Amino acid sequence: MDDVDKLVLAGYMKDASLSYKELGEVTGLPPSTVFDRVKRLRKEGIIVSVVPILDTQKLGLNTIAFLQIKMSTVGDCCEVADRIAALPEVLEVHEIAGPLDILAKVKVRDNLDLHNVGSVISKITGIEDVNSTVTVRTIKEDIPPKL
Repeated sequence: MDDVDKLVLAGYMKDASLSYKELGEVTGLPPSTVFDRVKRLRKEGIIVSVVPILDTQKLGLNTIAFLQIKMSTVGDCCEVADRIAALPEVLEVHEIAGPLDILAKVKVRDNLDLHNVGSVISKITGIEDVNSTVTVRTIKEDIPPKL
């Protein structure tokens, strides 16, 4: 990946709904170059998909929490992580090092929904304990990585 790829990706990550012509204007590149680069980046798997970013507060998802999950001695961490990831309220799942095993980020309507998701997760075979930390205010939540 060269500097032109990074330039195209930076513009694309800001607004993937732009046409190749508009993205060319933003990046200062010819639309044909932008098209070729995007096509190649998709083929190489660098651009995995293009999805809209939704305002979750306007959708009524006002509670964000991080669930810290400790595995028991029975159970497969990978299998448990996959089961957690399959839940629609779960946005992120990370296997982590340290005293805990899995960290999951959820967005739900309210504390009752958080309780219900936590209850479902705590019943998965192999989980010993689930603790949640609820956010009070989100200062920064970026989706695209820094290039």
